[in-house]
Amino acid sequence: RRAFFTRAAIIALLLIAASQIPVVIWNAHHDWVTFKHIGNQGFNTADQKKSLLAPLSRLAEFVGGQAGGMGGLPFFLLLAGVVYAWNWQRRQRPETHLANPSDPTAYRFLLAFSVPLWLFYFLMNLWKSTEVNWPAAAYFAGMILLAGVVTRLWPTHKAWRSWTTATVIVGFLLTAFALNMQRLYPLIAPRLAPLVNTPAYDKSLLFPGKWDPAAKKLRGFDARAHALQPLREDFAKTLGRDPLIVSGRYDLSSSLAFYLPGHPFVFSIMSEVGGRQSQYDLWPGLNEKDAQGHLVHRGESALLVGNFDAEPFDKVVAPAFSHIDPPVDLPVYVDGILLRTLQVRRAYDFQGLPAAATPAHY
Repeated sequence: RRAFFTRAAIIALLLIAASQIPVVIWNAHHDWVTFKHIGNQGFNTADQKKSLLAPLSRLAEFVGGQAGGMGGLPFFLLLAGVVYAWNWQRRQRPETHLANPSDPTAYRFLLAFSVPLWLFYFLMNLWKSTEVNWPAAAYFAGMILLAGVVTRLWPTHKAWRSWTTATVIVGFLLTAFALNMQRLYPLIAPRLAPLVNTPAYDKSLLFPGKWDPAAKKLRGFDARAHALQPLREDFAKTLGRDPLIVSGRYDLSSSLAFYLPGHPFVFSIMSEVGGRQSQYDLWPGLNEKDAQGHLVHRGESALLVGNFDAEPFDKVVAPAFSHIDPPVDLPVYVDGILLRTLQVRRAYDFQGLPAAATPAHY
């Protein structure tokens, strides 16, 4: 505690505070969007349930998600390390410096930067379900703490040596397996092929979405762009110039912009069709106007990429163009397996997006 009132600590705190001044100024000029986003994500009542068991269910889901996200054994080893460090430091007399590795002050310092933050998100689940990655910062100090505990107990505790060794081995194996699950796709593709275009396809236990955690979030982004490119080129020949590309989700827009040849800007109208706002709402969008107040993209044609809910599409997207062709479903294959489909529409003669059908949220 005395260290917090030294000149060095006070200067460090002032520097940290000064570094946040631009963030505060920027938020003050942008409707405090950062704070509204965090408040909406963590404290809205969207998933409130009347059942008294719902909060307990969310707490259990949170702990299970944390254990699963860390691969099982590392989470429980870390938990054991935190319990050991907590009990050990309580029984020791603290020294006045951190030079001694066995000084309980070091344990207390690391516990202070891991346990409270983790418990904050744990208790938040009494109110609302949280995402698995939210308490990630708590693990930085926690893993340093665990390294200290393992170093202390390694010479004299066989159980800790065995558990730590097993955790490291399992961690390497799980990482290697998770990063290379797509290597199984070609082996499974022939057995899945007969089920394509049937309701049983994505319900089959062989479908990667059932056993590959990365299938939905990480796989096939490049294949999705490659599937779109021929349609983009064909439309460009018809128009005599490149069409605009518009999607209803920020993550779809960003991945297409990254993987499409030439890295074109891909517009996201997520907030206009009822989704939450994102960085795309801070940049000039489809309704960008020039110095004279005229729509920059008026009269241009576009490829509308992705699924849109019927109501916002009819009220916002359809009136923005003179004509929109029926949707085309592009199959997206990854190593021989149909992983997803990409819905695309040709839209002609942009006239400007009307007001959003539902208010955007943060």
